[in-house]
Amino acid sequence: MRDDKDYEIYKYRWIVLVLACLTCCFTWGMAYAIPVHYVSWISYFDAGKGELALIGGINSGTAGLLGPLYHIIQSRLGYREAGALGAVFMIFGFIASSFARNTPTLCVFYGFVMGFGYGLSYFSSSLAVNLYFTRQRTLAEGIANIGTSGGGFLFTMLAQYLTNIYGWRGTLLIMGAISSHLILFFKLMYLPEQLPGLSLNWTSSPSEKSRMNGRKLSNCAESTNESSLPKFLEQNQSSVPKRSAIREYMNSLKNPCLVLMLCTEFSCWLGIYVPIMFLPERARMAGIDINTAAWIVSSVVLSMTAGRLVISTLSTLFHLDPFYTYGVANALAGTLTALSPFIQTELGLLRYAVSYGFLNISTPFIRTSAALLLGQQTFGLAFGWILAINGVGLFIGPAFAGWLCDLTGSYTSSFYFSGACLITSGVLTLFRKKAVSLSYSMRIENGAGTNEEITSEFLTIS
Repeated sequence: MRDDKDYEIYKYRWIVLVLACLTCCFTWGMAYAIPVHYVSWISYFDAGKGELALIGGINSGTAGLLGPLYHIIQSRLGYREAGALGAVFMIFGFIASSFARNTPTLCVFYGFVMGFGYGLSYFSSSLAVNLYFTRQRTLAEGIANIGTSGGGFLFTMLAQYLTNIYGWRGTLLIMGAISSHLILFFKLMYLPEQLPGLSLNWTSSPSEKSRMNGRKLSNCAESTNESSLPKFLEQNQSSVPKRSAIREYMNSLKNPCLVLMLCTEFSCWLGIYVPIMFLPERARMAGIDINTAAWIVSSVVLSMTAGRLVISTLSTLFHLDPFYTYGVANALAGTLTALSPFIQTELGLLRYAVSYGFLNISTPFIRTSAALLLGQQTFGLAFGWILAINGVGLFIGPAFAGWLCDLTGSYTSSFYFSGACLITSGVLTLFRKKAVSLSYSMRIENGAGTNEEITSEFLTIS
């Protein structure tokens, strides 16, 4: 006989997935509009390209660099409240940035404040997806991250349209108003144990609602414990931390699999954002109309939608290893980027943008790899480290590429740098089996479980 609680959660997890997709759209999707603002800031501020690129680097870098802090905040507040708090910071950052008179002010409010806000919201939505999905994880991560690419396309075009009418200041104010929807998204991302007590739970049938209407949510929360959750969620409950994470974070760096993932991610994120950041300005310098240049960068993020959906579906159907798939995609994207300086035509740049975007699958596949190689119980810790190392790469990569342009007078060396970083990231994934073997040996030496349990786990992930 069907368990009503299990059925409620199985249905509601798809609503949570849609809300997580929208959250990605309104966080990292909005961040992809930075190149549009960057072009406006070049003509408005008397500053070098490296200095202005640093604003976008701080924004995206802060969103990732504070991953461990997000993990701690979420452990204290819960993912719903933490996500809504991030939205408040994001709104304030947009509004304050619209009044900026110099680049240091933009670095503070558009960079640090707004970056912290959407990073916290994004992290919280990721934990919600991890909590509800243990099976079909690659497909779920791919669907959720479609919001990033779809939002990038939407907000890049919207930012260009609004900038033509209201200027970059008015555009930032409107973006701040739009981002307030994040608060509503997180209010609807209920915890699994809350679902049976919701009188307005639209996923319930009328008969189910009538049985639940008399129950109070507080009583439900008091009577619910980890063991009362459906089996498919019990393992994921440990991903929500119950105590201070500082010692756990430091100890987790002893895991060779995590260290390898962090090395590949650092190299990847040093270069992955450079083409997106500089394609509009590079197209403008090649004599292409600024509105057409905005379409070129929009095609990058639009093709990400197709790439993440298609590749994650194929990975699920054919049981492809997500870490190796991630590495092959990075190596191909890096090769295209290293060859892209030879392309100067509008059609050629558009083809490069579409191909690069299609291969940009790093986020959903590295998250799936973390759950596979490191286990469900340490997903929150691992994801915090991954976001942090992404942030370091985003701080350094775009700014360094901008300074290379200042030194050489063109973006050719910047794209060579990006391509080399992505290729290196792909090559590093070849050390996966070695890292898993070392991890296996360390667990045997430390007595972390019986030999049979460790061997079974090793055979599963290797």
